[in-house]
Amino acid sequence: MSNLNELHNELREIIHNTQSPIITRASQITDDLMVRYEDLFGEDDSLKSIGDIATRIKDSRATEGENGVMWGEVIHLVHGLLNE
Repeated sequence: MSNLNELHNELREIIHNTQSPIITRASQITDDLMVRYEDLFGEDDSLKSIGDIATRIKDSRATEGENGVMWGEVIHLVHGLLNE
C-alpha cells in the first residue's frame, strides 16, 4: 500500500516547482506519480481529478497559456487535498 503523506509531499513539490514548464509538471504526475501511487489514484476522487487534468494537459498539445488554465485547477485540487 502506498503512503499518502509521501504522495502529498511529492504533489506539493510539483506544484511549487514554477521553474519547470506546465507540461513537464503534468507529465511528472501522469508518468511517475500515477504509476507509483496507482492504488491511491484509483481510490480517491480528488486524486482521480488531478490525474485526469494532468493527462489532458499532457495529451492536449496546447500552448503554455492554454495549459495554465487547466494547471490552475490542478493547483486548486492539490491545495484542497492537502487541507483535508
